[in-house]
Amino acid sequence: MLPPAAQAGCTRTIRAPMAPSARLVLVENGQLGGVWPELLRQVGEASGCRFELPVMPRARLEMEFLSGQQPDLMISATRTEERDRHGLFVPLYRQPMVLLTRSADAGKVDSLEALRKSGWRMAVPRSFAFSADYRALVAELEAERRVDTVNDIDAVARMLRAGRVDFALLSPPQAQPATGAGIVFRRFDGLPLMEVGFYLSRQNLAPADQALLREALTRAAREGQLRRAFLRYYPAEVADLNLP
Repeated sequence: MLPPAAQAGCTRTIRAPMAPSARLVLVENGQLGGVWPELLRQVGEASGCRFELPVMPRARLEMEFLSGQQPDLMISATRTEERDRHGLFVPLYRQPMVLLTRSADAGKVDSLEALRKSGWRMAVPRSFAFSADYRALVAELEAERRVDTVNDIDAVARMLRAGRVDFALLSPPQAQPATGAGIVFRRFDGLPLMEVGFYLSRQNLAPADQALLREALTRAAREGQLRRAFLRYYPAEVADLNLP
């Protein structure tokens, strides 16, 4: 539970479950840290809202949000049609995908067409929807039996090093911690930029709370709080890929 803010803002405590995700959401020794918890602390202090941040697996978080259960806010998320039916999307920035490969393969593929022709196998982490274009590519490569589904980003890196797969397409914050020991990433412009932000529950949140949170989160991105939070956990090369 984040500490109560100095002023009254939201009409009640906002439940914002979080799934561990690289340095975006860190759980260490029972303590919650990372980009998103830090940003919500700042938003809470500025807006007078109080946030409860239970930790849960990403798949469960998604299921509960889409079924209208307890989550009031889903963080972070790319925009999808299914999520739009259940929540109000608050865009914070746009972001390219990055291509994670072995160092020896860096630069061999620089377009979507080259990726299709490469014959490379793809590692796909569960429960990450990313964009419609990403999901269409995964479906296309699945039809060619070129996809291995894995549980998390650590498994992606292990399979790359073992030579069992050749690449993954990830967001920059997820890819960066997997680099090193023969694994690198580079920006991939073969797919359109993704919209990244938060979803506010249409079912659970009062209109006044929706409006307050939307304004507070948008202001935090506009005034640089989000970038400063990123720079505390990631190198500038990752933070600089977050575009207006």
